[in-house]
Amino acid sequence: MAIKINTNQSATAFHIVDGAFLFPYAIDASMAVSQHPLEWSDVPWTEERAAEARARINERNKAEGLAPLAEPSPLSPEDQAALDEHNRAVAEAAKRLADYRAKKAEEQKLADQAAADEALVGSAPPRPDPTARRPFGRKGEMTPAEKAAADKKAVDGKRAGDALAGNTRSET
Repeated sequence: MAIKINTNQSATAFHIVDGAFLFPYAIDASMAVSQHPLEWSDVPWTEERAAEARARINERNKAEGLAPLAEPSPLSPEDQAALDEHNRAVAEAAKRLADYRAKKAEEQKLADQAAADEALVGSAPPRPDPTARRPFGRKGEMTPAEKAAADKKAVDGKRAGDALAGNTRSET
């Protein structure tokens, strides 16, 4: 069976030095992350993970005689302010979105209850089963003894059918 690859799907992977990179094919992003986990990640790098990966890359580069990775430059005050503003806006948007979803869930709950109430109001009352027969053709509801006898007859009929079918165990 061949592996089906969606060739129209792109994906973003995060490089430890260059940051986010949009791969035209998701399989390429997946391969970069799996083949080079110290350099690529499928989620943005946290400071702790990035520092650990940089240390491991620098150890490898030192052993191979290559130059170490440069430490990232600190954010400028303007960039930090923009990042803080963005984080604040995201937090506010997340709260509004949670409130919206809670409100929609409550509205859906009320709509479901109204639909159930409409169905109940529009339904007919339960009617007696016209196929139920009483012994000797008497009218009215079956007595408890008659119901028990009818139930026993149904169970016995099931057992007899199971025995004919070859089942040794009958469920009651």
